[in-house]
Amino acid sequence: MTLLSRFCSQPIFAVCLLLSGVFMTPSVLADDITIVTESLPPFQIVDKNQKLTGFSTEIIQAMLKQAKVEADIQVLPWAQAYELALVQKNVLIFSLVRSKARQHKFKWVGDILKQHYYFFSLNERHDIHISNISDIKKYVTGVVKDSFEHQLLLSYGFSSPFNLRLDSSQAKLPELLKSQQVDLYFGSKISGLSLDKTLLKTNASLKQHYKINESPGNISIAFSKQTDDEVVTQFRKAFLEVHMNGTYTEIMKKWLNEF
Repeated sequence: MTLLSRFCSQPIFAVCLLLSGVFMTPSVLADDITIVTESLPPFQIVDKNQKLTGFSTEIIQAMLKQAKVEADIQVLPWAQAYELALVQKNVLIFSLVRSKARQHKFKWVGDILKQHYYFFSLNERHDIHISNISDIKKYVTGVVKDSFEHQLLLSYGFSSPFNLRLDSSQAKLPELLKSQQVDLYFGSKISGLSLDKTLLKTNASLKQHYKINESPGNISIAFSKQTDDEVVTQFRKAFLEVHMNGTYTEIMKKWLNEF
């Protein structure tokens, strides 16, 4: 069964409808929206021409078209993007994991995809043996600073620089793994598979070691807490329409069917 068929079996439309209250709210023109994200293949990809594409990016672009809003997307280090969304008005951020700790900090537009999180190492690292979290703490794990993965590992008692290596972007992790500056990568299964595809180009590959048992929440789209409710409602309506008119399914087939 593909990721697409598993996801589409979930009752997402009912959830989105409850979130939105869409058909009762007049359209609002969002003039001053700032949209921020990070480079995180295959969700957000900066190609060789410096053009932003990817699964989540195309969903955002479809939402903007549906909402009749023109806005540029800024690709920033995740810590900077996250800070902007915490403190400024009218900031839309994606792809943001909707964890319990973040639930009250943002106004949520909708959930893109549910993910589980794993530890990965280079396939050639036969010296890494893991059966529990205590074993993992013997190694250095690479994560993006202020990401959900960083916050989750802190809650498990990891700390930098002892068993955590913090970087501004996931793009640095393949080289860090190859040079053994980090032993493990911690991320969603899809991001791990995407990283594996990158490594395969250099005759390296990843193997999956250990899954965090808890379900952390969905990869989502959210506005800063200070954003007017009318603007949030407009984007919730656009998000729901992108699902209902089949655009979401088309984008998912394009980007994630192979996963």
